[in-house]
Amino acid sequence: KKLEIKYSPSEIGRIAGLLPRTVDGVTAIDKLNLAGILTYEDDGCVHFSSIKASSFYQYLRKLYDLI
Repeated sequence: KKLEIKYSPSEIGRIAGLLPRTVDGVTAIDKLNLAGILTYEDDGCVHFSSIKASSFYQYLRKLYDLI
């Protein structure tokens, strides 16, 4: 099985909270789903491939000066 990073709904809420407005964060998560960067699974969690998750965090770091 490919390496994946799994986020619970509460973890996604914290990630969305890093963005300027929570509504923007929720919209961003939905757009990531539409782009195929993450997937919603039947277990109620959101799954990123490990490579795509790393790229996403690098993007956030550059965009918002996150650690």
